[in-house]
Amino acid sequence: MANGGLVGKFNPTVAGPGTVPEKITTVNASGSFVAGTHTNQADILLIAGGAAVRGGPGGTGGGGAGGMVQRPAASITGGTTYPITIGAGGQRNNPSPNVPTPAVGGDTTGFGLTAKG
Repeated sequence: MANGGLVGKFNPTVAGPGTVPEKITTVNASGSFVAGTHTNQADILLIAGGAAVRGGPGGTGGGGAGGMVQRPAASITGGTTYPITIGAGGQRNNPSPNVPTPAVGGDTTGFGLTAKG
């Protein structure tokens, strides 16, 4: 099972004195993200949970990847708490070994955006 999430890295800025270096945050469990006080935009990447498949008589391929939404330079409000929901990977739940059963992953949501599982 592979869960979705938000991923990033640290990239310092070179804008001069009084600026704050960029901060990249990874969220891999549902909760909240609090924007920094002076933050007014963010590069957002949401990834949904991937699918799972229970094999049939001849075996089947694996599940698919979760959907992705990317919004560079999205407007956000400093000091605001944004709820984040991370989509779980799909669960194989059919006990029959002879019937291939797909199970979609869960949606990842945040900042008014949704990546479909």
